[in-house]
Amino acid sequence: MSDMRFIIIGFDGLRPELATDAHAPHLAAWMRQGVRTVNARTVFPSETKVAMSSLATGAWPGRHGIVANAYYEPATGDGKLFDTGDVAQLRRVTEANYGALTTAPTLAGELAAAGKSYLTVSTGTAGNARLLNPRARDLGLAAYSILGAEASSPAADFDGCSARFGAPPEAAVPNVARCQYGARLFLEHFLPEHRPDVGVLWLSEPDISFHFRGIGSPDSLAALRAMDDIFAEILAWRDAQPDRDAINIIALSDHGQIAVKGRIDVVGAMQAAGFRAATLYGKDVDYVLLPSSSGNIWTRDSDPGLVGAMAEWLTQQSWLGMLFAKNPNAAPGALSMDLVGGAHPRAPDLFYLLHTDDEANRFGLKGRTFIGGEPTPEDDTGGVHGGLHSGELQNVMAFEGPAFATGAKTATPASILDIAPTVLAALGLDRPEAMQGRVLTETFGAAAPATRRSVHETGAGDFRQRLELLHVGKVDYLDRGSRV
Repeated sequence: MSDMRFIIIGFDGLRPELATDAHAPHLAAWMRQGVRTVNARTVFPSETKVAMSSLATGAWPGRHGIVANAYYEPATGDGKLFDTGDVAQLRRVTEANYGALTTAPTLAGELAAAGKSYLTVSTGTAGNARLLNPRARDLGLAAYSILGAEASSPAADFDGCSARFGAPPEAAVPNVARCQYGARLFLEHFLPEHRPDVGVLWLSEPDISFHFRGIGSPDSLAALRAMDDIFAEILAWRDAQPDRDAINIIALSDHGQIAVKGRIDVVGAMQAAGFRAATLYGKDVDYVLLPSSSGNIWTRDSDPGLVGAMAEWLTQQSWLGMLFAKNPNAAPGALSMDLVGGAHPRAPDLFYLLHTDDEANRFGLKGRTFIGGEPTPEDDTGGVHGGLHSGELQNVMAFEGPAFATGAKTATPASILDIAPTVLAALGLDRPEAMQGRVLTETFGAAAPATRRSVHETGAGDFRQRLELLHVGKVDYLDRGSRV
């Protein structure tokens, strides 16, 4: 098995119910040939850079340290929220202070130690590219980002690729041209010339179209069909290789999306209630916020009194969906961040979710939420993700090739955390203890392991919330969370 190769294809934001013959015929037909995990879930918060880090490490955010797409980092020295997509800041501040942004061993590192290679091509954000392959520079690996040489590793030779294939297309909505360009590099340059043991191509669609055109909109479905055509090209490439029978393909998405049903000015509401809250930390600020549908709150010195006062107020708001705390003893009504794998020194004192429901958007896909950040039309024009609604948590995950069973479905819970351990096992390599995911032996044809469910409820006053988890052995999976 050690001579096998793996090609991993990511469809950013793809909801499983759209991976069908009607919208993605090549992907749907291919999934019927291999093994489809119909109970796959992502991590929390259900954001791309968090999920990319879990894909790269097989670990929860509480271990790999990417606790959100943006978070408060005192080392920046400017009071601003730290943007994991800002490559210059990643290198200048975080990596300088901590040695590495990701605080867990990586799939790439395990492969390198065994004399095998890992390669990534990303058509998403610079942070997406960085966190898919977080130690590429240290290991001399190719990590290509469509956003430029600074966002790519030296081994990816961004300038050389541009000289040969032309400059990348400009960003657009839909972002199809950039995805097609990245796929061409992957198929015509990186795969044949680098021959990675594990190669990853991450496509930024349909996520971008979902965000700006709506989940299930004509533009988003056209973008998905274009991604499906790219997938067909990858299958054709594999079938043309002399070692075709040694190449496995894994297709997945990092999260889903749900629709926007309205905007809550969270910071304004806090200020009106007398809290010294802002999105920029300063001497007159007690709470610094990332206001979104899934929002982070850091309190001055993590003061239990400040944490408790904010938690008490939040649980009285009709627009609150769920509330988590690093120290739940200081936050009445909150669930522990440990339950969702988020207990890391970088984690916020409080993590809130705005209220969701199961109403359908105008294109018939269920799930809506309030948002709390930048002005967005107060209807379901666009999509969003980050929370614990099933429409955000459920993701596509399927496997096909010599390592895997054929023509099967498995309802056993699985997660993006399980990709790295499963690939290592298929290559005959041990899963390091730091990897919290499991080997998906059922995809190899083994009997499905037992699953159990746990339910966690708490609240304060009229506020009640419920979190449902699934468990396979010692591995936890997020099923759904909401206000009761």
